[in-house]
Amino acid sequence: MEALKAITRRVLVIGRSLENRKVIHDALRQWNFEIVGSSSLLESVELLSRQDFSLAFCEQQGEDLSYRDFLSKARRFKVPVVVLTSASGEQGTLQRALALGATDVLPSPCSKQDVQWMVIWATQQRPGARRTDLTA
Repeated sequence: MEALKAITRRVLVIGRSLENRKVIHDALRQWNFEIVGSSSLLESVELLSRQDFSLAFCEQQGEDLSYRDFLSKARRFKVPVVVLTSASGEQGTLQRALALGATDVLPSPCSKQDVQWMVIWATQQRPGARRTDLTA
């Protein structure tokens, strides 16, 4: 029988949008998740090295780096990363982000339902999986 996996109840939110942080906080408050916010992608990589996270939401551009830089640095921590993107150019961003190892791409501002779905998915998956891996 497979051992039950303890769920890490911490989510990292990277970016400057207060609207995204509020939506994510509101979506996860009743589930007792700790929300850790940072506008610096370099600081976020440091946080990943010191704490366990279920999931990271990352805006396209941080204070110091882009999501592409963050994905390359965060890969070794095996934390699912969802990139939050503006509606314009979303298809190109989706393809680039997935190619770089993102779990998924959501529009910014994100919706409460999208956030909840991604957290449910992330807490039930193996490290390194992508939501778009339908055969996994």
